[in-house]
Amino acid sequence: MQFIEYILKGEVVSVDKPEYLNAAAMAFPDTVVLAVHQETLRLYRHARHIILKTLGLNDSYVSSTQDLQQLLQQSKISDTYDIETAYERNIKGIYSAIIAFISQASFTWEMQQSGRLYWLREASRHIVEAVKDSKHLQKNLLLMSNSGNPSVKQEYDKIRYQIAELFKELDGIQNQVEQGSSDINLLSFDVFKAKIKEQDQQMNARIDCLIREHKITPEAGTSLINDSTYMYEIKKHLVMMAETLFVQQEEKISQAQRELILDDNELVNVIETRDKDLKGVEK
Repeated sequence: MQFIEYILKGEVVSVDKPEYLNAAAMAFPDTVVLAVHQETLRLYRHARHIILKTLGLNDSYVSSTQDLQQLLQQSKISDTYDIETAYERNIKGIYSAIIAFISQASFTWEMQQSGRLYWLREASRHIVEAVKDSKHLQKNLLLMSNSGNPSVKQEYDKIRYQIAELFKELDGIQNQVEQGSSDINLLSFDVFKAKIKEQDQQMNARIDCLIREHKITPEAGTSLINDSTYMYEIKKHLVMMAETLFVQQEEKISQAQRELILDDNELVNVIETRDKDLKGVEK
């Protein structure tokens, strides 16, 4: 792998360079799309590693057949992991190269491939945003996961678990797609969106309850609310990334499906309608 040198905080840091973005790939529209897709996958793998390290985990934990909850209990968040340096080393340069490469593509933007490049550029942006949100999450995650208050610690463990669980689920989808499964399409991701929206609502409700019952202080509750928001944003960015990166279809079909994808307000309506229906059945 090739590297360039980057000066950060007075230290020399090896910065990862793109592997697939070269002049040969620029020769044809299809090779441009393929190169950007492969490079964006590399960007995702780097981001996955960085986010998991921030949670005190590594890639093998997610791919393991062992119970994820038990693995989380056995793991410890590192107080020495420098996510900023990791971002500069493995994310920033590749992301910038992807954006520059797409902008240099000389074929007409009316062509089918241009639409695919647009969505790939969006996918890479979502990857970067997920890493940035992880950086915001890191400080309190390290501090509060060692809290003497069991209620606080439990909620931060849930944040770690939910992000790691999503990676595990996305790994499953990626494997299915790579094995040629035709069961995965863009609409499949509405299930993930509904799940993470519901998890967000449940966590906020729990935090309110913990504050009311004086199990956590209002200050700890405020931190939890902020960090649950970062968690939600991380998961949302990852799902939106996967919609493009793991599902490859004809642009015409993909665009039609994209128009059917539920937004945040629609997801809330779906969840509320389902809950009302369940209450009606219970009666």
